[in-house]
Amino acid sequence: MSHVSQYTTDIVFRTVAEGGALEEDPAWEVLQAAVQAAAETHGGRIDKTVRDVFGRPQPVDLALHVGHLRGGIGMVVDRRTGQLSFLFDDYGHVEEYRELRDEILQNYAAIAVSRALRALNYEVDVDQTGRGEDRRVLVRGVLA
Repeated sequence: MSHVSQYTTDIVFRTVAEGGALEEDPAWEVLQAAVQAAAETHGGRIDKTVRDVFGRPQPVDLALHVGHLRGGIGMVVDRRTGQLSFLFDDYGHVEEYRELRDEILQNYAAIAVSRALRALNYEVDVDQTGRGEDRRVLVRGVLA
């Protein structure tokens, strides 16, 4: 049986919430970079469609497909509220999808913090250790 899950995050795209286009929101570029980093780590590909276990497609704003998680994990930004949600059919792979979702969110946070520090003229260093639940990302900023 198929089980499509939706996970709503605390990430809000303010430009979208105020009626602007998704592509104009600075957070969109950060999300794309976060997904690209996960794609490179897992040898995945990015597109704009996820599929349920039966192969039925569903359009999303951004999707990542990796390995045996063929349906992909999609990201959708609510055009009214600007809130980011993840959409995926986790049938048979619940934990793996959750780990991938968490990795994208962790990448997003690390990239956003790094860019904010650089904008404040800090020299930024990012270190990553571990995988899955043991993954840790440390962002250090030193005032230049």
